[in-house]
Amino acid sequence: MSTGKLFLAPKVSDIVLKGFLKTGNQPEAAEQSQAWPTPREVEIIRLVATGKANKEIAAQLGITVRTVETHRAKIMNKLHLHSVAELIHYAIRNKIVSERNILE
Repeated sequence: MSTGKLFLAPKVSDIVLKGFLKTGNQPEAAEQSQAWPTPREVEIIRLVATGKANKEIAAQLGITVRTVETHRAKIMNKLHLHSVAELIHYAIRNKIVSERNILE
């Protein structure tokens, strides 16, 4: 992060953008199986997708770092996601975050 804003290395930004553009309107496995995140999971997804570290998320939500890690693992498994980039794509596609929130 730089001056309180999220910084993605050019290579990561490129991967995220290409993946988002490539998948476009194609439904994800999670969307096909109707696996929807709970309100708490949506909050965790939003915070992860905007670049918050587990420690920051834990402090903001008043939970332990281990609980954040457990939520993240369950979210990734439930939505059949394998990387933070995929989680960001999911968050953008499902309007949990906007591209602006990620790129700021």
